[in-house]
Amino acid sequence: MDKVAKQLDKGTDINVQDCMGETPLFWAVTGEAVDYLVREGAEIEHRNSLCGCSAFYKFASQGQHKTLKALARHLKKAGVLDKYVDEASSITQRSPLHAAAHNGFVHTVKELLSMGADKDMQDYLGKTALDLARNRGFEEVLRC
Repeated sequence: MDKVAKQLDKGTDINVQDCMGETPLFWAVTGEAVDYLVREGAEIEHRNSLCGCSAFYKFASQGQHKTLKALARHLKKAGVLDKYVDEASSITQRSPLHAAAHNGFVHTVKELLSMGADKDMQDYLGKTALDLARNRGFEEVLRC
């Protein structure tokens, strides 16, 4: 956090993008970092240039359930959480729930389901998140 604060003090744009179009928010690893970046003006609805995915999607796909929950609070406060819970990747049409289930991230799957994620949503192959978890042997995800 101190390094981020120092960069901002030097005048670094809070929404500066890397080569994939990702801002510092995409790289947050704690809920505290998410809260700090949002408080400082981070754009919570920004999407990367790689797949048109948001930080919310990235956190789900990496199993970062605590950062996901923190960002969800800000998206909910802005009245836009619903459009991110079931957002589909432009490439695979997979939702955050698909991504979390595919990677076996049980806590993240539970968090997304508690937010109202559609467990029946299908990707470009007609697969649901549970289908992906089943195909990869993630039995604990199937019990969520």
